[in-house]
Amino acid sequence: MNILHHRRLIVSIFLIVTLLGIFLPGFLLHHTFETDLDTIQAVPENQYNSPNSAMARNASAKLSEYEQIKLIAGTWDSNRIPVNSSEANISEMQAVELAKTAVEELYKTGGYPYHFQPEYDNWYSWSTQCFQCTENTFNTYTAYCYLVTFYRYNSDEYHDVLITENGALLGIRNNCPNEYEDDHPYFWKYSINNYIKSRYVSDNIPVTLLKVTDTVKLPTYESLSTEDTLTENSQTADSQNSSVADHIDNLYTDKSSEVFLVVRGYSGNPSYNDILKMTNSTIPENIEIYYLYRYTTPENFVITFIPWE
Repeated sequence: MNILHHRRLIVSIFLIVTLLGIFLPGFLLHHTFETDLDTIQAVPENQYNSPNSAMARNASAKLSEYEQIKLIAGTWDSNRIPVNSSEANISEMQAVELAKTAVEELYKTGGYPYHFQPEYDNWYSWSTQCFQCTENTFNTYTAYCYLVTFYRYNSDEYHDVLITENGALLGIRNNCPNEYEDDHPYFWKYSINNYIKSRYVSDNIPVTLLKVTDTVKLPTYESLSTEDTLTENSQTADSQNSSVADHIDNLYTDKSSEVFLVVRGYSGNPSYNDILKMTNSTIPENIEIYYLYRYTTPENFVITFIPWE
């Protein structure tokens, strides 16, 4: 009798456990689902994008390449800070590949004697730094740029390459100035003219390269500045720094230094004087003007492509 009772008890317990295993999870899930429907939880702060942030991203996406470069250069009053690459629209690896491509395009036209595509005896390591440039008036527009530095594997040679997120080359600085002592300026003008035309071949906007014949004070990017160039985001030389003024004056007598204007959107064949006259008044919105220059110092060779204004 006791044995039969124990068996019935065991079978009953087994049935109860089996039924609970079948129905209890569904009951708990249903209860949790109903509870969650009646509960409103705050979005975690790290997942929250404010309306201002969304508006800024939308507005920034509508900037032209020229407007983005104005933000990066400081032609538009802007604040430039280093940021993590996750805040930009492209990754570090994408920035490195864009930098390689941008320099290779210049290399193919003869405008730069180096490239960074991997091949025999041409191996470089690299590092990157991403910068966020935001206009200071309303903090509405933001542009990002990358400074990609290539290091040659078997020497202390390095090349700083500044590019936009779209891969537009803004400038190069290296520590190999002696490589350019015998470079003829007329050859570089021919090479850089081919580069400019190939850079804008797809947009059907007229582009003209003009030699600058006056002594001017040149703007520069902070990321590419040297002791002999201008101060951060400045269109004028520091009058208290005589080495700056002296170097700018020598840009036009040193055979390894050249300064040009790149003019986009001007119909016909403008002369340098035509552009000077136009810049004395309001420049039409459809016209873009850049300085394109190169120079050497005892330590560096620099090429810069920067808005004129």
